[in-house]
This record gives sequence, structure tokens and C-alpha cells, in this order.
Amino acid sequence: MNTQVVELIILIFQLSNYPNPFNASTTIQFEINENETAELTIFNTKGQIIESKTFKAGIYNYNWDASSYASGVYLYKLESNSFSEIRKMILLK
Repeated sequence: MNTQVVELIILIFQLSNYPNPFNASTTIQFEINENETAELTIFNTKGQIIESKTFKAGIYNYNWDASSYASGVYLYKLESNSFSEIRKMILLK
């Protein structure tokens, strides 16, 4: 009987912001796996980039100050070589 060992690698990452909806600022939480870097991009519904930053492996609580932006829906995207995820957040003033 042939026995094969199959290794299953599951990539788990957390991407969320709180509070949501928010007024003035929100905290975007995420984790980046070892040996990776990821780019966090915040943009409006027209696709215009508001802010973009690169992060190395680790756990982050990134505070986004949106006090100078208009009320509305904004999107944030976390992207690395192994994953890409987009979430929405709502700024209410």
C-alpha cells in the first residue's frame, strides 16, 4: 500500500478596522506572515489612492486619520505575494 503525506498550508490573516462606521479616525488591524512584506492602500470609491504604506512581517494596528476627508465610503486593500484582500469602511461626520 502506497502512503502519501500531503502537507496543507493554510494562510490566515486578519484584516479589519474598528470602529466602522467611524468619525475622524479608525484603526486598521492586520497581520503579515513571516518572510513577506505587504502594502496597505486606502482609496476612495473613484479609485483614487488616498494613502499607501509598505509593512514588513508582524502584527499591526494602523491608525488612519481621516479628519481631513469628506464623509463617505473608503476602501482599504492589503496585498502581498500570497494574498490580496479589500475591505470597506464608512466615514461619518
